[in-house]
This record gives sequence, structure tokens and C-alpha cells, in this order.
Amino acid sequence: MAQRRGRITSQRLVLSGVAVAYVFGGITSLITITSDNRLLAGQVLSWTLGSLARASWGDLTLPALICVAGIFYLTVHARSLNALLMGDETAAGLGVDVTQLRRHLFVATSLLTGVLVAVSGSIGFVGLVIPHIVRLFVGGDHRRVLPVSLLTGGIF
Repeated sequence: MAQRRGRITSQRLVLSGVAVAYVFGGITSLITITSDNRLLAGQVLSWTLGSLARASWGDLTLPALICVAGIFYLTVHARSLNALLMGDETAAGLGVDVTQLRRHLFVATSLLTGVLVAVSGSIGFVGLVIPHIVRLFVGGDHRRVLPVSLLTGGIF
């Protein structure tokens, strides 16, 4: 199999993310286990497992605002997201600036994920599976997937 230099495939990206997560997870575990401060170690362990138990309503103001802005952004770009499902060439043929849209989506999803995980811990990543399950039931149209995922994720 010929290897392309400089191109990041989705498989490489996923495997790199898993590798980085395991390295940092190991470092976090080492620090937690060797810590003399047991209270702090317990708090770190609680955060890494993920929980909303320590979150207060005041802590949720910024994440709620960012969620509303992110959902609005994604809903406005639902047609472009649908075009991306058909491939980059087709989306570009339909007038979507694929490179620019991907950059904006990367920033938006990174911001949403970062803010939510900062509040709830790694339990926020459990929600990544919800849109895939929803897509099985409502199809691939982002105009339906986004609101149903929002509702289903909240219930979950």
C-alpha cells in the first residue's frame, strides 16, 4: 500500500488520538497514584471518571451559552454538512468551501468539547456515540440529526 506523505488520514488521526490519550492517561495515573495529597488524588480520579456531582448551576452558565452558540452555528450550516456527506468534490460542486468549513467545524467542535469536558470530566465523551445512534433512526440529514441528538443526549 502506497503511503502518502503529509496527508493525515482519518485512521491515522484516530490512532494518534488513542495513543496520545493512553500516554497522558498513564501520566495522570502515575501522578495520582504517587501523590501524597490523597484528597487531591481523589478529586483528580473523580474528574477523570467524569461526573456532574460537583457542578453547580453557576458553573453551567458559560457551557450553556457556548452550547447554544455551537448548536446555532451547526444548525445554520446543516445544508453544508449534508453536502459534505456526499464527498468533498460534490460539496465543492454545490458551492461549499470545504477547506474553510472544515476549519470552522474543527474550531467549533473543539470549543464545544473542551468546555463541556472541563465542566463534566471525561463523561462528556460518552455523548459522542449519541449522534451515531440517532443517525440510524432519523437518517443522515443534519437538519433532523442535530435537534434529535440534542434531545437524546440530554435525556441520556
